[in-house]
Amino acid sequence: MKKTYGSVVVTFNRKDLLMEAIQSLLDQTIKPKKIIIVDNASTDGTISELVEKFDVFNQDIFDMVELPENIGGAGGFKAGLDRCKLYNFDYVSVSDDDAMYQKDYFEKILDYAEENPSVRALCGKVMYEDSTIQLSHKRRVLHSKSLLDEKIVSGEEYKRPTFSVDAVSFVGLVIDVSLISEIGLPLEEYFIWLDDFEYSLRIRSKTEIICLTDAVIVHKTAFAADNHKYQYTWKEYYGIRNQIDLVKRHTKHPVVSKLALEWKFWSRLAANYVKPKYASYRSIRSKTLRDAYRDGKNGKIGKNLKYFPN
Repeated sequence: MKKTYGSVVVTFNRKDLLMEAIQSLLDQTIKPKKIIIVDNASTDGTISELVEKFDVFNQDIFDMVELPENIGGAGGFKAGLDRCKLYNFDYVSVSDDDAMYQKDYFEKILDYAEENPSVRALCGKVMYEDSTIQLSHKRRVLHSKSLLDEKIVSGEEYKRPTFSVDAVSFVGLVIDVSLISEIGLPLEEYFIWLDDFEYSLRIRSKTEIICLTDAVIVHKTAFAADNHKYQYTWKEYYGIRNQIDLVKRHTKHPVVSKLALEWKFWSRLAANYVKPKYASYRSIRSKTLRDAYRDGKNGKIGKNLKYFPN
């Protein structure tokens, strides 16, 4: 029999995108057994819209998880994957509300899974709306003995039908449900950023992660600001803090890692006062760097209300 799957979609205050994302799952050539929608305490009428458009509380294909507060993407994915314990499908996908699956995405993923049963984690090609590949979603680990830095997979590799990766974002990742009981759930305490990288490292301890380049998901997000002026965001706190925690959890050489993290902190702090692109944000960014490094080193993770939307 063809293997089955469910889909977890995490949302917060983007109801228009969410409706399109849900429709892309309903339009699949092989439909999910269950669509688990995790609402991170939206305040924009998301639930009402879901009821009106999809009658989510009366359709068996839907399972609504309404969180009492915003616990971030990391908490949302944890709640969604935990919900999978109630069901008996073989695979589960994870994505945000801005991810639109092409109609044959899961047909291609499941066909490959049938032919390669030893591979328990799969993903597709993430693209912008103009069909440009969004390269940041597939990465390989560098400096595995110290900082666990990442290198983005180049566009050249997408000319091949498949390739393996060390880390993948939660945009169309599909995993064998049995992996959840082996490696646990994503770390809610990360709130946002690097929860997918940390989870990928746990997945890689059990299986390859294979990208199928002809399985496509469109990510309706702004283009990467590689050539744009730097703008500070509160999210930087979580990126820096979570990297420190991730390294502490997964490094093979704690002493080397500790020294490398110290070097990276002082390098970043120096750059903050030297590089022109940070000129408008030196004070607030200095405070963010210090808070993030202090909390990461002390193992203080979780939602920090000083670094929070609005």
